Amino acid sequence: MGPSAHSFNGEKRWWNKATVRGYIEDINQFLLPVEAREILTDSQQLDEFLLLGLRQYEGIPLELFQSKFPRASALNNNIGYDHDVPPFAPSPSGKLLTIFKHHLCLTQQGLLLYNTVCENLTANIKIV
Repeated sequence: MGPSAHSFNGEKRWWNKATVRGYIEDINQFLLPVEAREILTDSQQLDEFLLLGLRQYEGIPLELFQSKFPRASALNNNIGYDHDVPPFAPSPSGKLLTIFKHHLCLTQQGLLLYNTVCENLTANIKIV
């Protein structure tokens, strides 16, 4: 809520007017102060799901990923995965990602290289 606020529901994104004046003018006229909206493509939704999911401690639930994106290519990447290393914990093998309790998560090393991990995943996982 407020000027420049952005909202996202998984499929659509919208944002409010950036200026306080424009925002207040719309509110005073009982209008939603929405500046613009966009509907994300399947590929953009996939990218958003990956980027936002990896920011969370619990990571990306693999079952939800597979049900939400059944046409996505496999979670293959050039980085590789650890298994059973807790999220944000140091990886003994230096991996950036771990699969922990059926969730794809960042390791401590991956947390430090979040942008690199995301670039790699979004480049290698596509809707087919």
